[in-house]
Amino acid sequence: MIIANPTKEIFSDLQDALAELYDRAYDGPIMKLYKEVRPPKVFLQFLYSIDPEGFFVAEDKGNILGFISVHREWQTTDGETVTEIQELAVDPGARSKDVGHQLLLRGLEFARDKGLQQVGTWVGEKNMRSRQILTQ
Repeated sequence: MIIANPTKEIFSDLQDALAELYDRAYDGPIMKLYKEVRPPKVFLQFLYSIDPEGFFVAEDKGNILGFISVHREWQTTDGETVTEIQELAVDPGARSKDVGHQLLLRGLEFARDKGLQQVGTWVGEKNMRSRQILTQ
C-alpha cells in the first residue's frame, strides 16, 4: 500500500474514483442525507482546496483504498489553532486491513511535521465507528 499526497492534476484525475469511494464508505440512511447536502465530488473539491498538502490517498496496485483530509490551521471556537481531521474514508472492502490506521498515522505525521501539537475532528453523534476509534 502506498499513501501519497496527490498533485492538483492527479487529484483532478482521481476525483471521480474518490467520489465513488466516498459514496461506498458512507453508505446508510444518516450519511445519505449528508451526501445530498454536499455531493461527494463538490465536497472533495472543497477538502482538497482548503489544504492540498494535507490530502492523502491510499492505494494498492492502482486501487484506491481510502483517503484522509487534514487541515493544518483550523480555528476552534475557543480561538485555538489545531490540526483538524476533516475527513477519513476507507473503502468498505479495505476495512480491517490497516488502511484507516495508516491514513490516520500519515495525517498525524503531517501535523507533527508542521509543528502543530493538537489534533481535532468533528464526528457526528451517530457515527459510532469514528467515535470508537477516537476514544481508544
